[in-house]
Amino acid sequence: MNMKVSICVLAFNHEEYLDDCLRGILEQVCDFEYQIVVGEDCSTDKTLQICNRYKYLYPKKIIIINNISNIGLLKNTVNTLKNCTGEYIALCDGDDYWIDRDKLQKQIDFLDENKNFSMHFHKAKILSSKPISYLSKFENIKSHNIHIRDIILHHYIPTSSLVFRANLLNETIYQAIEKSHVNDRPLEIMLSDSGPARYSDEIMSVYRINSGSFTNSSSHIKSANAGNLKMYKILNILTKRKFFLYFYILIIKEYLRILRSNFIKT
Repeated sequence: MNMKVSICVLAFNHEEYLDDCLRGILEQVCDFEYQIVVGEDCSTDKTLQICNRYKYLYPKKIIIINNISNIGLLKNTVNTLKNCTGEYIALCDGDDYWIDRDKLQKQIDFLDENKNFSMHFHKAKILSSKPISYLSKFENIKSHNIHIRDIILHHYIPTSSLVFRANLLNETIYQAIEKSHVNDRPLEIMLSDSGPARYSDEIMSVYRINSGSFTNSSSHIKSANAGNLKMYKILNILTKRKFFLYFYILIIKEYLRILRSNFIKT
């Protein structure tokens, strides 16, 4: 039987969270075959041991891509995606997790029945560790059919909610990811160039914000703004400038943020 879905899990120093991630995937109730492809990026904690334990328990479901050295988020993303063999690819970062056992079935059913859609995503909860709280994310989405304009102008998609058609991946998308400073935005934007996304307002996953995962220092803000600026310029070129107006809006906003951040004291 052909593999229907590959779940791409990126793992690096996720020993505190990886059990939740893998259990949420393995609890899925589906009428199709799926595999879990874990890109383990040479963690310095017990992440690899946890991966190996699950591989021992579920040898036919789990594939571990064990990098012999740390290659970083972007290259690990591309390498893991290239090892996914399913008709569809679902994403779940190693520190996030799914909370609906029917999540995959619902998303695949929709994509099977609606060939013109490139991907499907849904609402997520945010779990913050300082203090611990749940917040609903992406409340301002007003349509269930999301086109590339909105994908470009708004960061709508919780990464671990996304399922997309694997045959849309190509070297241009891999190039977009590796030339950016983040892996989610270039992937989502490039995929949406092939067709609209479908949004569900069901909350079926949790996006975890770890206490060490972000900072409000001026140096971090400037670095993020500069990274966004470079990414939008690259994506404008890789999409053959078809959406230059939308990218220019974002580029102008980033320039303004950079100017504003110069007045923030480190």
